[in-house]
Amino acid sequence: MSKVRIVIAGEIYSPNLGDGLIFETMKYLYHRLDPLVEIIPLDISGRTSWKADQTTAAYRLNLIAYAKRSASRLYTIINSTRLEAQYRQSLRQRWRRILAEADMLVIGGGQLLMDDHLDFPLKLNKLTKLAVEKGLPVHISACGVGGRWSARGQHLIREVLSLAESISLRDRISIKRMERFFPGFSPRLTGDPAIWAAQLYEGPPANQPTKVGLGVINIFDLNLHHRQPKLAHKQVVNFWLRFFEGLAGNGYPFELFTNGNLSDERFARLLAGLAKDRLSLFVPQAQRPLTPAELVRQISWYRGVMAFRLHALLLAASYLIPCIGLGWDEKVGSLFEELQLSENVFPYGELNMKEIFTRLRHIIEAGVEYPTIDNMKAKAILNPQIVLGRSG
Repeated sequence: MSKVRIVIAGEIYSPNLGDGLIFETMKYLYHRLDPLVEIIPLDISGRTSWKADQTTAAYRLNLIAYAKRSASRLYTIINSTRLEAQYRQSLRQRWRRILAEADMLVIGGGQLLMDDHLDFPLKLNKLTKLAVEKGLPVHISACGVGGRWSARGQHLIREVLSLAESISLRDRISIKRMERFFPGFSPRLTGDPAIWAAQLYEGPPANQPTKVGLGVINIFDLNLHHRQPKLAHKQVVNFWLRFFEGLAGNGYPFELFTNGNLSDERFARLLAGLAKDRLSLFVPQAQRPLTPAELVRQISWYRGVMAFRLHALLLAASYLIPCIGLGWDEKVGSLFEELQLSENVFPYGELNMKEIFTRLRHIIEAGVEYPTIDNMKAKAILNPQIVLGRSG
């Protein structure tokens, strides 16, 4: 029996380690089905490994965030021009070398079907056409679909979808968005492979965890994805400071963490500094994880988790840790709906500190059941089954 070589493409080595977690767990599921499958990573942004980002990288991210906020249309033009040049100068040659080793291409996992100033649409369009030129079948697997599209972004992704042999989406919101923006396709509903993290990585610690993990997200991302109502910087800061006081006053050790995103790290440092200056309260911040394994180890050691980022919450659920989601993006609400724990997600824009704190304290003390975990795992393993033709 010959070995199947599969290129999985995505934002694999992104500083936002949720993307790397998707790749690692997706790879695990392929090997779970067929140990002989060879998985070849392809980061669509040209990265080759998880690295500690330098100050220059943080500065670049700040500039990009400012440009998106203050000159959105101009940034789209500049970004698409930059991507075309990057493709001609380096990405095309690199992608050809990687695809030359493969039997198929899987565009795999995360919110890849989104129009982030044409970033993903351009990359996925060019990558898919390269694969088809080489005679490789293309599969779209476990992806999320964004809720805002330009005409050009829709056109580029429609071409990708038309070339794909299979399309699977990770949640019901993505199914609805595809029906709205890309009618005529028939995607299958599967699940996010990260729900298998506890099986891939080491188990939780033998000693009883004591800390509560608070997953921080920067305000720009919050307001970019959440249309209404927008919250001012002061409102978000005050919410966090009051939450710190609540935890400390009730004897709950806690620390701030991020999924690796540099802008989130900066905001976490800002919050810790403000807590010290205004409240004379020491707020510890977990060391920034540099790999998915480090992120998993960090979160698996928490007694409870409150977070914005989807994959911090998915990790908590995978390890059966009580968690509260702050619904800045519809996908967070969708996760808790699938978990049958909608009472544990609170909408961003209505940050009621007392209500959220009461619920977090309750689930930490009483525990929480995850009745749908096995079903979520079964749906996630459908992704490689579909690609390998074993889904029935």
